[in-house]
Amino acid sequence: MHNHDTITLAKLNKLPKPTTWKGKRVFGVPLRIYQQTTGQILPVAITNALQYVRMNAGKCEGLFRKPGVKSKIDRLRSQIEAIDDLHSESSLEAIKFDEYQPFVVADVIRQYFRELPECLIPPSITRLLCDLIKCATQEEQLLAIRYAFLLLPDETRDVLETILRFLLDVSIRSGNSQITCRSLARIFVPSVFQSYHDMHNTSSKVLW
Repeated sequence: MHNHDTITLAKLNKLPKPTTWKGKRVFGVPLRIYQQTTGQILPVAITNALQYVRMNAGKCEGLFRKPGVKSKIDRLRSQIEAIDDLHSESSLEAIKFDEYQPFVVADVIRQYFRELPECLIPPSITRLLCDLIKCATQEEQLLAIRYAFLLLPDETRDVLETILRFLLDVSIRSGNSQITCRSLARIFVPSVFQSYHDMHNTSSKVLW
């Protein structure tokens, strides 16, 4: 592609400054740092939150579209942040997700991914993929996406797969024709890609 910088592994693997996640355990901690520290792809509490929402998707109309109660969201966030996943075999025992509406848990999940200090899809790849949509055929786009994903760190690919499988399961379990994988994916776009508009209007700070 013309007018694109060379995409290197060094650029893709560059982490934000440690000060951005100093003192944090879960929210705002880079995936790679968390994995190196705990050996887990995602925090136990977030994994179990995904499972809780997955199992209750059929009971909640408007999941991920209707907001949860802010006070309960803040309370659940505090519980997740306080938990020590290194010494907790089951965060379900420490955090009673049944005490919260699925809307609350869904909002906390979305906040977790949005607060990651790095985009799951780096800005350089986002720019490339956005431009490919304009000029490439559908077959070429799919091939480009596959090649782009090969450049991503292993932990990022694992998390992307987890998100996609989660969205598919929620769509299937919801039994609502309005909750499709595509509509759910749109909700998660700010958590995965840097906004194309923001890339063209922001020079220094990454906006979601």
